[in-house]
Amino acid sequence: MNSIILRKDQIQGKKAVLTFEQSEHLRNVIKVEIGDELKGTILEEGLTTLKVFTLGEQIEVIVGEILAGKHYPITLSIAASRPPTMKKLFEHCSAMGAIRFKIHKAILSDKSYLTSKIYERFEELSLLGLSQSAVFYKSPELHKTYQYEQSLAQDEQRIILSPYAQTKLKDVKIDIERPLTIAIGPERGWTNQEIKEFVDRGFQEVNIGPSIMRVENAAISIMGYLNQLME
Repeated sequence: MNSIILRKDQIQGKKAVLTFEQSEHLRNVIKVEIGDELKGTILEEGLTTLKVFTLGEQIEVIVGEILAGKHYPITLSIAASRPPTMKKLFEHCSAMGAIRFKIHKAILSDKSYLTSKIYERFEELSLLGLSQSAVFYKSPELHKTYQYEQSLAQDEQRIILSPYAQTKLKDVKIDIERPLTIAIGPERGWTNQEIKEFVDRGFQEVNIGPSIMRVENAAISIMGYLNQLME
């Protein structure tokens, strides 16, 4: 935990009361003492510092000045995959700045993947990613459908990852400030039909490396590249 996640309703004036789980972690793992300063993330607001004020069952902290955090309009459109894979995606890609996850059933996805209980843990996993990052502050969103739903944004940049694409990622000009949707296939890959449908929707087929990657590796690889474009 690099940053303590706070919701606005936890803050009263200049003080905030941490949850039982946060307090237990700080006492037993971090072993904080009164007066210690910690990094804080206020959801939808920004970043701050927190000074430990009391060490009760629920720790109280003093909230410092709220500073700007990072936020980029990055959507990952991911074909439903096995629950352990989705778990990694939600946590690690939230830590790297993905703000929206659109999950749908691809032709080669197992239909049962969309009914997994892993989606009930989305908030927990995405906020765990935010606490790891200590720079992003927007709560990631989850949209789950059985069929791909196209964004209505007219200025959206659209990329579909494919190991067989001729265009390489380094040759694609990306404006990190503009809405960007990246389509990532299921564990068994996209079909030619699906790639054509995405291209017809305005997606550019892009290759991020010579290997056929696991879903989570492909997502983390492109998020790592996008992190290099962030100020």
